[in-house]
Amino acid sequence: MLRSPCRFALGTVVAILTTVSSARADFVVVGNSDPNALLGSLLGSTTGLSNFSATVTGDASAFGLFSGGLPAIGVPGGVVLSTGRAVDVVGPNNATNKSTDLPGSDSVLFRIAFDSDGSASNLFFRYVFGSEEFPEYGGSQFNDRFELLLNGENLAKLTNGQDVTINNLAASPTGPFNPDYISNTGGTQTQLDAYTKPLTLVGDLRPGANVLEISIRDVGDSIFDSAVFIEGSTLGTVTPPLVDPNPIPAPPAVVLGFIGAAGLVAARFRKAKLAKGEAMA
Repeated sequence: MLRSPCRFALGTVVAILTTVSSARADFVVVGNSDPNALLGSLLGSTTGLSNFSATVTGDASAFGLFSGGLPAIGVPGGVVLSTGRAVDVVGPNNATNKSTDLPGSDSVLFRIAFDSDGSASNLFFRYVFGSEEFPEYGGSQFNDRFELLLNGENLAKLTNGQDVTINNLAASPTGPFNPDYISNTGGTQTQLDAYTKPLTLVGDLRPGANVLEISIRDVGDSIFDSAVFIEGSTLGTVTPPLVDPNPIPAPPAVVLGFIGAAGLVAARFRKAKLAKGEAMA
C-alpha cells in the first residue's frame, strides 16, 4: 500500500515544529560589575531623561548580566545583584543553603543618577527578588531585604504594599506565604529556593536631578544568598510591556520553507489522484 507523501511531509513538519516550540534558551549569568554595562542593559524608553551616570558598591562578584530568564524567573534578561556571587543563582536548585560570604557583599548597591526635563511624571522598571533563606528562615531574624530608593523613597513593594523582605513573603517556614511568593522546590533553572513573581516599580520623577539606588542586603548574618533581577530595557518613562513567560518561538526560515514544500507535495499528490478519478480520503 502506497502511503501518502503529503501525510509524511506534514508529519515531519509537526515534529520539527514541536521541537522548535519546546526549545528554551538556557538561563545564563555572566559576572559583570561595569556600571556602564549594567546601566546599558537596563535602559528602555527614556524620553525626557538625560545625563545618566552609574556607580556600584560591593564585591565585583555580586553583579552580573543574565539572559534566558523567562523559564527560570519570569523575566527574560537584564541585571542581577546578589549578596553572594551572582553566577551562583543559576540552577539546578540542588542546595538549600547556597552561600558565599563576599567582602562587602552584605549590602550591594547600584546607584543611577539622571536628570529629568519635567515632561515625564513617572519612572518604571520590572524586577524579581529571590533567596536561599526561603522558606526555612521565614519569620526569623534573617530577614534579607531589597530596596529601590528613588530620591530617598523606597518603592520596592509587594503587591499588597509591603516592603520586599523575607518575612513579608514567608511569615514562617510553613507559611502563610505572600501571593507574590513562588516556590522553586526541585527547580532546574535557578538555585534560589523561592522568588517573587515579576513586580513593576512606579515612582514619581521630579524636574531636575534624580537618584535611583538599587540595593540588596543580608540581615542577621552574611550567609544564605539573596538576589534581585532587574529586567533589561524596562528602566524608563514608559510602562514596560508584559512578557509571555511561555513563548512559542517563531519557526526558523528552514521550517517555513519545509512547510511550503510540504504544501506543494500535498497539492501535486491531490491533483494526481483527481486526474486518475480516485476518491480523496
